[in-house]
Amino acid sequence: MIEEEQILSASEADLHDICSKASLIVLGGIGFSGLNERFNATRGLYRSAVTTREEDETLSAQFLSVYDKLMRCASEMQVIVLTHTPVTDWLSVEVNPKWIYINGHTHQNSLIRKPDGTTVLSDNQVGYKPTKWKLNSFTVAGWYDPFKNLCNGIHEITSDDYMDFNRGRGIHSNGCKYPGKIYVLKKNGLYVFVLQSSSSLCLLVGGQRKKLAKYDIQYYYDNMELYAQKVTEAVTPFQNALSAISDEVRKFGGWGSIHGCIVDIDFLNHIYLNPFDGTLTAYYAWSMQYKFVYDDVISLLKEHLPELCERYKSAKENELLPILSHSDGKTKGKKSQKKMVVAKVPQLVLETDMYNPSRIMKSIQYIFENNVIRIWNEDILSADFHSEVPMLGMGSDVQKIEKK
Repeated sequence: MIEEEQILSASEADLHDICSKASLIVLGGIGFSGLNERFNATRGLYRSAVTTREEDETLSAQFLSVYDKLMRCASEMQVIVLTHTPVTDWLSVEVNPKWIYINGHTHQNSLIRKPDGTTVLSDNQVGYKPTKWKLNSFTVAGWYDPFKNLCNGIHEITSDDYMDFNRGRGIHSNGCKYPGKIYVLKKNGLYVFVLQSSSSLCLLVGGQRKKLAKYDIQYYYDNMELYAQKVTEAVTPFQNALSAISDEVRKFGGWGSIHGCIVDIDFLNHIYLNPFDGTLTAYYAWSMQYKFVYDDVISLLKEHLPELCERYKSAKENELLPILSHSDGKTKGKKSQKKMVVAKVPQLVLETDMYNPSRIMKSIQYIFENNVIRIWNEDILSADFHSEVPMLGMGSDVQKIEKK
């Protein structure tokens, strides 16, 4: 075990040498919440031990200095970072995809695994309600596929197998608790999971089930690639628009992470791309219920992230924000104009009463991000999305992202 003072005082060459000889590297600390505007020491998180925002920021910076030192010395090695608070409470840049990050604190389970190896685990928290505690294990392989060597076809699996696959893809799931047989449909790296009982066939969505129209597993196996292709045709322009918005957010210092129809500026500030009408909305959200909507991104930044305002203005002046700048309330000195349409998704893809648009898009994005079909609309198989124009104009002086 190496103490904080030893890490900070050691030469980078010596620390690299020590790490290179280790079979397991673990960096541990509270992390604290210096970057969290709401849930920090001022809310009594640390009782009388840490009471002010300044102390919280200092302690987060102290842990970050150790983290940065290790990053310089072992960035290419695998390190397990154990903290009490979430990564976003003390780290303002992207995590290292070669490292594994584990935290608690929020009492809300989450799980992130990405194809590049990015792994953030906070999926075994106890919570506030009495519950049976259990120890959890995790693979150090990052993104993994337990069915990698399984041949194409329809295979019966167990609930544990299904849960393991989801965990390997960063999909939160407690397995399937319903009676019946679980099958994995695998075809050229694409997956569908179904639950068959004596009376129904259901698509498995995490730990939930959605009844399928046909009681015929072979039918879904035969059509799964066509279905994924059709969905891809329909939503690729919208996905490209989200990616372009994400890139612009990063250019003025925001996170740029995407989930559903939302691009994060940071933990509390977001941009929503409406899949129905293709317009952008900037908003601040403390929780699912507590939200404030703003006319444009710059108005949001002025109130909640003033430190990013100048970077936004500079990026805009340098024409690095062709989408976001044209969604501002004022453009080139003119008064507020009608909101620009960025990208839309064909109505057929979004037609469901079960989810709001962002949750639908998140379900669809599993095809892109995880090669897993988790939503099935039978009408999509016969749809002709080439005849539609899901990508609409963004103004004559704005470069189009993509138009099929």
